[in-house]
Amino acid sequence: MNNPLKQPKIHLPKDALAKIDIGQSFAEYDLIRNIPAAFVKTPAINAALDSSHSKCFFVGRRGTGKTAITYYLATKQKTAVLLTPQIFDIIHLPCGLSEFVDTRQRPFKSLVCCFQRALQDEVVAKWIAINHFKFNNRTPVLNKERNLIENFDFDFRMMKLVEDIFDALNKPNEKEWLRQINRTKEIEVEMSKLRNNVPWDFKILIDRIDESWNGSDEAVILLMALMRACIQTIASFSSFRPLLFLRENIFERVRQIDNEFARLETAVVSLDWSKEQLLELIERRLNLPFYSKLPLGGATWDYFFESIPGQSSRSLVFDYCQDRPRDILTYCSFAIGAAQSHKHEIIKIEDIQEAKRRFSDSRLKDLGDEYSENYPQIQLILNRFYGLGNEFTVCGIDAFIKKLLIDKEIQQYCATWIYKYTPPDRLGQNHLHHLL
Repeated sequence: MNNPLKQPKIHLPKDALAKIDIGQSFAEYDLIRNIPAAFVKTPAINAALDSSHSKCFFVGRRGTGKTAITYYLATKQKTAVLLTPQIFDIIHLPCGLSEFVDTRQRPFKSLVCCFQRALQDEVVAKWIAINHFKFNNRTPVLNKERNLIENFDFDFRMMKLVEDIFDALNKPNEKEWLRQINRTKEIEVEMSKLRNNVPWDFKILIDRIDESWNGSDEAVILLMALMRACIQTIASFSSFRPLLFLRENIFERVRQIDNEFARLETAVVSLDWSKEQLLELIERRLNLPFYSKLPLGGATWDYFFESIPGQSSRSLVFDYCQDRPRDILTYCSFAIGAAQSHKHEIIKIEDIQEAKRRFSDSRLKDLGDEYSENYPQIQLILNRFYGLGNEFTVCGIDAFIKKLLIDKEIQQYCATWIYKYTPPDRLGQNHLHHLL
């Protein structure tokens, strides 16, 4: 009689490691992301899936899974639409920047209105595409909007709306400006009347802001207006839910300028990963080529990665990568490549150590790119960390800072910000803490 509690013995081929390919660490190039068995559900994904969730800003550093979530939602839900705006370095504000700093005044309110209306029109365009809606005599407000809906994409629509509303504001033409402002509310009311059931409800996934990001204060103002439009839409509208995916350093730029930033912070979902989720991410990908799957939770890792007494291969990788999924994938991919090149049956500690230098070089460049907007030429300072330890005393940091301040290259290229972080505690508060 068979014992139902007995687990079947798993036999993987002798050359199992040679078949392993854990995919690309950049979601936009990663074909494995489309395989359901490789996907790890995180709290951030669950928040994005939950239509009743009020938070709409998904903020994380590079490589924490923002783009992966948008691909997952776009694949799983027919009513999820991916939007990658290109207007942040195209639209030029028609007033001086000082006019937009106060979020309660007309110039900023006008920008918010334009973003709301452009998003509304995007949803109506999707309704038309799936035959939910046709223009008729029962939709007079949307009939007036027909040209913007049918003949413009999101970016061109925004450019047209900004041009029209600021033309009325600057003339000034009070009646026309007020009509433009009220149009957003009228569209909302008419869309709510048209909505029949849940299949009408869309998610607008706004991602890859950095692709059109020039780092200017003007771009930050535009982003602030988009963020306000997302919050206001979720608070008052049932037909769609905009979700905005942002890099942490760009979000920090908004913090520096926005006079009501606290309103935005309450709508943030963090993209942090636990060690258990990171382990599952790697183990699912290691298991993909095989019909017989090893158990998750550590067994798969232990099968493929060597550990020796007093030295855990998992801690070597995870601790060094500081629990960031893209880094874990990159490091593991380099280690697997090293093991395959040496024809090892498993990934040995020596393969992990060999991959460490290659990973470090890659990570150094990535960090420089990530924070160069907030801290120009930061890569010069990151290079000075090469060869130093992983932990520093306060005295050690103080001595390190003093060396930086007399470095001619640092003085020349980093003078705009480095002197703000000369106290050891200030250096620890900025994004350099990821290296310490």
